[in-house]
Amino acid sequence: MTDADPNVEQAVQAAVGTAALALRDARNVEITTSDEYHTAGEQLLDIKARLREVEATRKSIVQPIQDGIQRINGLFRPALDALTEAQGILNRGMVTWSTEQNRIQQEKNRKAAELAAAEARRVNARADRAEAKGNTAQAAMLHEQAQAVRAPASAPPERAAGTAMRRTWKAELVSKAELIAAVAAGTVSDQALDVNMTYLHQRARADKGDLRIPGVKAVADDTVVATAQ
Repeated sequence: MTDADPNVEQAVQAAVGTAALALRDARNVEITTSDEYHTAGEQLLDIKARLREVEATRKSIVQPIQDGIQRINGLFRPALDALTEAQGILNRGMVTWSTEQNRIQQEKNRKAAELAAAEARRVNARADRAEAKGNTAQAAMLHEQAQAVRAPASAPPERAAGTAMRRTWKAELVSKAELIAAVAAGTVSDQALDVNMTYLHQRARADKGDLRIPGVKAVADDTVVATAQ
């Protein structure tokens, strides 16, 4: 079946129609007496039955589609996995090579800077000797030459055609206790801590009103459950 199937459209229209009537009736309910309370309970049971019917119809239409999607995904999975692995292999290899080239270039830059600094010192020493001899014009010229000494510009990083190197920063937690202490001290925003609400809800369901966790309180949420089948 597809969403263009008239049988599907008919089922949807029927479900939407009955649901709209149930919602209209529910909105008109006012519970002020015992009889109205029990009448509302009967309506609740009827709505629960309708929910089961609509859900069963929905599943009967959706399940074959989901099964087909899962089958197609399974057929394509080997190709997607292989291409993803190949992409990762090449990416890691290129990053490793690029990182090593950057290291080599940085070492070249360091040596070039040292040579430039040594040359500047040598020229300044000549300037000092010229100045000591009273050759102030030559000394000034040599000092100017020394200030102009620069290491050669480094070569731009190599890039393969159609690619670009992107650096993404991420955080690594090295001490949970220190992070908690920083939040408690107010030096770090409490947004840095991810509260485990799943754990807290489990504790609340287990301890109920006896829940004793600093900064947390147990909250009861009452609702009427239709238990009749």
